[in-house]
Amino acid sequence: MQSPADKVTRLAADLVSSAMAEGKRQHRRLWGLVAQAFPRCDHATVYDNSSNTGLRIVAQFTDGCLVGEATWPAWTPAELTSHTSRSEQL
Repeated sequence: MQSPADKVTRLAADLVSSAMAEGKRQHRRLWGLVAQAFPRCDHATVYDNSSNTGLRIVAQFTDGCLVGEATWPAWTPAELTSHTSRSEQL
């Protein structure tokens, strides 16, 4: 039988796990919307903040077109990378 403290600890862990899963679902929905915004933007800059070294520009858009080459990190969702084909570059 679990002690009350063990039950609270387990409940807290379940809540954190559930919140993290919901956050991931929300992020997955967000990427498609962000990608749809690129063609509608006068100017957009996309940053990678996953490194300990600080922000890094990975893509820039002007008038909806990719400027130069995007340097997406390996973890970037396909919804974002699919909007950076050569035909969309300036």
